[in-house]
Amino acid sequence: MAQVKLKDLAKKYPNGDQLAVKGINLDIEDKEFLVLVGPSGCGKTTTLRMVAGLEEITSGEIWIGDRLVNEVEPKDRDIAMVFQNYALYPHMNVYENLAFGLRLRRFPRAEIDRRVKEAAEILSIGGLLKRKTKELSGGQKQRVALGRAIVRNPAVFLMDEPLSNLDAKLRVQMRTEISKLHQRVATTFIYVTHDQVEAMTMGHRIVVMENGVIMQAASPQEIYDHPRNKFVAGFIGSPPMNFMQGTLEDSGSALEFVGTGCRFRMVEAFVNEAKAAVGRELFLGVRPEDIIVGAEAEQRYPGMQYRTQVELVEPLGAEQHVLLSTDTDPIVARCNPSLRVRPGDNLTVTLLPEKLHIFDGETGESYF
Repeated sequence: MAQVKLKDLAKKYPNGDQLAVKGINLDIEDKEFLVLVGPSGCGKTTTLRMVAGLEEITSGEIWIGDRLVNEVEPKDRDIAMVFQNYALYPHMNVYENLAFGLRLRRFPRAEIDRRVKEAAEILSIGGLLKRKTKELSGGQKQRVALGRAIVRNPAVFLMDEPLSNLDAKLRVQMRTEISKLHQRVATTFIYVTHDQVEAMTMGHRIVVMENGVIMQAASPQEIYDHPRNKFVAGFIGSPPMNFMQGTLEDSGSALEFVGTGCRFRMVEAFVNEAKAAVGRELFLGVRPEDIIVGAEAEQRYPGMQYRTQVELVEPLGAEQHVLLSTDTDPIVARCNPSLRVRPGDNLTVTLLPEKLHIFDGETGESYF
């Protein structure tokens, strides 16, 4: 088992004008399940491949345990990687796929057999050992790919979008399986995905990346409740956070956000932090579940109402998403399915004041 430390890690491709990874620093604890998440091209897979030794670093240091591995070959780094495309040998059966890496390392036959059968038991593929991989379903192939990593008993598991080729139902199932696997093998996991739902449900800690930079590294709940900047706020959450552009005004008795067609009073707890933003161009952020429809919220939070019209209703069974008109971009409210609304209906909605976020219009940084 091992910690992984990245110190000022950077990558520039020979034919590129800019750094793909821009001097990131990250400490990954022993047995931690860390998820690198971000849009395509943000540098997350490049970072993972540098840790694996599959990508040459431009500058910086990579430590696995107490060993600097910059010049260490991938096979000698005590890591195992699970790829997006499974990378199985089609002419071999499942047992041979699981055993192949151990045979290359000249493990004793008895030890190979023990490790293969142990991995097969963990992943519930004991009945598939004699099958050729071309006869397997996508979920079964993914289990074999995981098993091939498990038999090596590595210090660190690296996973590069391993569920992206699976259908939606199987993705949910395999998310659970990988989380259980982590608990069982008690090893450090570094997992790359562009799917923020995977990141939220699987990771002990999430690292949100954009343009080769770490935007925020924290627990899933911390990132959801207290995003450091507008990018993180808009990336994490489904549906994403709503944003309204405007300014803060200090009337003497209250601090108010004033946008196109709206005016909202900031709660007392936020006033001290927000005063520095008075007069600046800002974005007010509110998550869909913090937009409330109903008279009870109007009475409890006077002055936090917004008069709007329903553009679209998306029923999802346990909830419904209601797209609401504003003078600029529409906003989305997450509502109870019992709420009966149709496109064209006029509504008064309440923004929960203690759940509002304020981001600088230029830097995107949060004021709270």
